[in-house]
Amino acid sequence: MCTSCSSWLRTVSSVLTLSLCAISAFVTDYINVALHSCRLPFEERAALSQNAAGRKLLELMARKRTNLAVAADVATVEEMLRIADAAGPHVAVFKTHVDIFDDWNDGIAAKLRQLADKHGVAPHFLFSFSHSLCRI
Repeated sequence: MCTSCSSWLRTVSSVLTLSLCAISAFVTDYINVALHSCRLPFEERAALSQNAAGRKLLELMARKRTNLAVAADVATVEEMLRIADAAGPHVAVFKTHVDIFDDWNDGIAAKLRQLADKHGVAPHFLFSFSHSLCRI
């Protein structure tokens, strides 16, 4: 092997070794932080959150002492509202697909808001609205 090729291979090998060490250290640190934060109470995790929505969800989970979510994938608005009312005290997130309701309107959204108020200091459970237009 020529000297320049040998030198180039040593350089590449050094760079790869340094890169692999840096990647390994990063992954190790990330895993340690992730594992540590999962062991923290929701209140402490909320304080560390840099995302406003994530922080609100963690605060809600701490206040309600739950991380439960319910998906109300039902055919009628009445059934969805009944589930929201029954599940509201016990869940942190209530998810529904509003696009499946032919009669969805602002009044229904207001009823959901009233249910959130009914089950504590609003928002006492978060709503997640899914809109599925088309899936191919």
